[in-house]
Amino acid sequence: MPPPDPLSFAPDLLAPHRRATPTRLPRPDRTTSRGASSSRRFASYEAAYACRPEAQWNQKAFVAACNLGDVAKARLHWARLSPLLQKRTLGICERNQITEEMLSAP
Repeated sequence: MPPPDPLSFAPDLLAPHRRATPTRLPRPDRTTSRGASSSRRFASYEAAYACRPEAQWNQKAFVAACNLGDVAKARLHWARLSPLLQKRTLGICERNQITEEMLSAP
């Protein structure tokens, strides 16, 4: 008796891409505007930093604030970054028209 054809048991392997089904619909937060998802992301990073003040959460909150274009919040997290992390992440803010002078201002 010949072995069964493996493709007869898994017909979706032949599908070129995944189809949207009721169980695979996109989540609502991924279909919102960039600003809305960025503000939610920033809020979650700030909450994580408040719960556990570690450098990784501060850096993520800083990057999210820069992507939002929020100078005041970016300045707050900039002051908490180490000089090495400040140097690494400055380019993200500069792409969003937030300069080092704006971040270092009192």
